[in-house]
Amino acid sequence: MINEIIEGYLPQLTAIRHDIHQHPELGFEEFRTSDLVADYLNAWGYEVHRGLAGTGVVGTLRVGDGVKRLGLRADMDALPIEENNGKPWSSSGANRMHACGHDGHTTMLLGAARYLAQTRNFNGTLHLIFQPAEEMLNGGARMVEQGLFERFPCDAIFAMQRTNPVSLLVCSALKKSYRDRLREVNRNLHFIYLKGDKAVIEERLKQRKGHFFKPQMLVSQFATLEEPGAQEPDVQAIDINQPLDGVVADTLACINRITAR
Repeated sequence: MINEIIEGYLPQLTAIRHDIHQHPELGFEEFRTSDLVADYLNAWGYEVHRGLAGTGVVGTLRVGDGVKRLGLRADMDALPIEENNGKPWSSSGANRMHACGHDGHTTMLLGAARYLAQTRNFNGTLHLIFQPAEEMLNGGARMVEQGLFERFPCDAIFAMQRTNPVSLLVCSALKKSYRDRLREVNRNLHFIYLKGDKAVIEERLKQRKGHFFKPQMLVSQFATLEEPGAQEPDVQAIDINQPLDGVVADTLACINRITAR
């Protein structure tokens, strides 16, 4: 029943996702995206609250007399990357792209918003939290500092991270035996091997604050770093000692090679 209802939303949700993808906005600049989100929430009967962390949006829906409060969260910002894939919905802005799937996250939460408003099959308070500036700018922390949970208390909160259905990229600083164990669990795994001086890799990872980089996990593994062998074609190597532009270019090339398979 749920699937049948959601399938009826697909034309609208596809159009929303393409619209957001075509008009990407960087952290704390999601003005058009937050307008789009607020307009849909208003149309579906939500109380709409704006202004937290500048471009954040919270939609609230109350059903029945239940005292439980649930939060669902998605991020809205894009990355400073040039998109050249030729799709009709490709980015219309220079050096801006939804390369991390936040257009999908926002669309997914809007789909949930429409379904929950239509069916109202719950008893309590629902808060839908659309967060700006997830990529390295700590927009979520700013929302919390500005009173997110004082104004919109939640007994539980959930979010989702979409992944490429073809492959999952992992920054690899693992022994081959660990890589083999991970392959047994997920045959779609592809690894990026960071090749270069340990001190350079460690320093660059420490400078990154995005969710993709977890230096506290990776740095501890450098003592066991093992270069991939010829029998590991799913491992892509990147020389981290080269200039940063080269690292970015090689990373994008790895992604293109993997997703083209």
